[in-house]
Amino acid sequence: MKKTILAFLCCSLFLMEGCSGVTAGRISSEEGDVKASAITDKWIKKDSENAAKEIMNQLETHRGFQRYMAKLNRQPILYIRDVSNQTEDAYFPIAELNNALLKEISRSGDFILLDRAASKKLEEELAYQHSGATKRKTAKKVGQFENVDLMIFGEITMQKISEDGETIKQYTVNMRLTDLETGVEVARMDYEVQKFMERSRFSW
Repeated sequence: MKKTILAFLCCSLFLMEGCSGVTAGRISSEEGDVKASAITDKWIKKDSENAAKEIMNQLETHRGFQRYMAKLNRQPILYIRDVSNQTEDAYFPIAELNNALLKEISRSGDFILLDRAASKKLEEELAYQHSGATKRKTAKKVGQFENVDLMIFGEITMQKISEDGETIKQYTVNMRLTDLETGVEVARMDYEVQKFMERSRFSW
């Protein structure tokens, strides 16, 4: 009897050890992105890159933007505001998304960019001049300070959807390109992705 119990315990330990074994190895960043997408419902770096590329693709083919560029007949100066995090995740990697978007905008070569430091100073200066602390006659109007033509801004939201017993997270990035002087919207772009993580019914 004791031998039977001992054999059973040994087999059980062997099976548990086999199931909980860890395999390590080296994979490419592309493979890593695929694996990460398969095991997490959270926003990852690849999502930021995909969102930025899709938004720029939409902008470049947008008829309103094309008409604006034809009328302006020069490279516009673009004021970039950070995309705001409107998800319930306080640790959402918003800086990663903003950096991916900045990189794609820069790669397009369509704009003269105001960097974030200059953009923040611009925003603070405009707010200060229109607070009444300076003379109204000399206050800069929006669109005239630093000769800024356009501003791009937006937000990311996340909605949880339950389907067939699974909870899916639907992330949506909304972006707008606006003429700063007139306040007229030149183009609107968006990107959506649904993510879920399938949990195993068995756990040790």
